[in-house]
Amino acid sequence: MADVLRLANIDQSITIDLLDGTYKLRDRSWNTGSTSPMNSYDPVPYGAHITFESFATRVETMDLIAQDVPPNIRAAQRDIYGALEGARQYNKNPLWTRFSKTAPPESWWLEWNVDGEPAKRSLIYEGSQELLGGQCTGSFLPANASLMRLAIVRHPFWEDVTTSSALSATNVSCWGGTTTISSIPGDVPARFQSFFMGTPSVGIILAEGWIGIREEMTGTANFEPIWECEDGNTANGSSVQTVAGASNGDVIQKASPASTLTKYWSMSVNDVCTANGHTDHNEQEGEYLVLCRCKVDAGTVGLQMRYGLEASSQMLAPAEEIFITHTQWKLVELGRIQIPPAGIDEKFTIFNTAKYVTIEIYAEQISGTSTLDLDALCLIPTHHFWSFTNAKVQATASRYVRATTTPNDKHSAYGLEQVSADVSLAYTLDNWYLPAGNSILVAAGQADSLHSLTPNWSITADYYPRWAIYSETNGT
Repeated sequence: MADVLRLANIDQSITIDLLDGTYKLRDRSWNTGSTSPMNSYDPVPYGAHITFESFATRVETMDLIAQDVPPNIRAAQRDIYGALEGARQYNKNPLWTRFSKTAPPESWWLEWNVDGEPAKRSLIYEGSQELLGGQCTGSFLPANASLMRLAIVRHPFWEDVTTSSALSATNVSCWGGTTTISSIPGDVPARFQSFFMGTPSVGIILAEGWIGIREEMTGTANFEPIWECEDGNTANGSSVQTVAGASNGDVIQKASPASTLTKYWSMSVNDVCTANGHTDHNEQEGEYLVLCRCKVDAGTVGLQMRYGLEASSQMLAPAEEIFITHTQWKLVELGRIQIPPAGIDEKFTIFNTAKYVTIEIYAEQISGTSTLDLDALCLIPTHHFWSFTNAKVQATASRYVRATTTPNDKHSAYGLEQVSADVSLAYTLDNWYLPAGNSILVAAGQADSLHSLTPNWSITADYYPRWAIYSETNGT
């Protein structure tokens, strides 16, 4: 493939060649600058969590020269202006969907690749034209020539022109099911074009779901998303009991919890690894949302998660207290954690702090008299995260949910029945991108009234690989 530099709409039905068109790139006149990224910080129990707002844009400035008759030069100027205005309109209207009754504005792209490099492009946000005067150029087009300075504000990354398939999995358990994602090309996270979730499980309607993707980091072969409570430690009168419907047969049970928050259970990363027959503590590193599978037989019980290092002489960091009244198994969110709590610092790698990270559960009786059953925890990665409620995912009615990230990094999700959007999801999409290289996906889900161990998710996803500068493969 020869060198390419051009403006193009999304489907490449309109292109404006900047190497061999009416306006041509002037030699050595192309410069790239950047702006500052937009981020904010949310306080969390383990410090501060950066929240993405927008990437730092790039500003491409280049001089273009045209030598042609005035009508052709004026037409070329209008074409370039139309592309820049189309880009501005697209990014000005972020709420259109494919269900809109009017045609949405088209996205416009800067396509650039060197000879031998796969095709790639970067989304244009806006731009400007400046006509430069000179001995042979100017606004009145003397000598049938024009010199234009073109400034383009674009997305900081380049992405492939065509999508690639990330995964297709039909039996991902709704109870901490995992699937590995391998060899995603790119040197920055890829953009999900679409991420569909349905279910092959007949006879159930899934209303709530959690999906997280974690980079490979130190490894994923022995990552343990499920922490069985009976493998942990009892406290203050709790005990291991066999209860019908428990994920591994046994639970931690406490009859008549105290009237104030009291510790009834704890478990460390070392306990989890020991129970699963390995010592790969560092493979548990990451940021997670902790789900607890639990129930009571009556009354109302308050639960609070605390976590930190087990050797600490101080109280572990408390999460917000939640209240449960359900008498069937359900998943509840206890809060977010980071393993290890202080993060990873290359100066302190000699200390295996992940091994000693401990989660504790405190409980208190709020009303009535209860017997509390704690079955297991499920850790959902939150670095690339999607959760939703109010879904109606069902096999027999072809109902499913879909999340997408647009070229200008707007996240959205909705529920569908076949081809019609008929479900208004309540959802959270956080940094919804696909890590380059290898990663692991963890999923969970449940119906409105209970969590069953048997349903599965079916997942299909495709993506656009992204690159900081040059691409090495097109991801096919």
